Amino acid sequence: MPQYLEGLEGFSCSKEWIAEEGHAALHLKRMGLEVLATPYMLLYGEVTARECLDQHLPAGMVSVGVEALVRHLAPIPVGSRVRVEARIVGIDGKGVSIVIRVKRHDGTLAGEIYHVRRIVRLEELKKRIKQPHS
Repeated sequence: MPQYLEGLEGFSCSKEWIAEEGHAALHLKRMGLEVLATPYMLLYGEVTARECLDQHLPAGMVSVGVEALVRHLAPIPVGSRVRVEARIVGIDGKGVSIVIRVKRHDGTLAGEIYHVRRIVRLEELKKRIKQPHS
């Protein structure tokens, strides 16, 4: 385990979001129900987890998402406050496992996400990305 990851297991942080209108589940919106779509719940969770982890990385290192298992448990009304809590639960080499809990404005557990991020050197990642030909 890299030294910069030592002691991070158990570390947690949270962030509040507002469920935006543009993030509504379109098929339900057509029926008059404006609720957060699952991909956006995952987005909120992944961004929160990344920000939580990346503040501990040395310059030149970044984390990238490599796995996510999402359970959407309750609807989140568009326009409401969402609290996202990310907790680092495991470190395996350069892989970091994070459990994310998404709560509605009333405290109801709306989602759980098991997420894995991998630590990589930014320069190596840039080399691996092939730009399309113009």
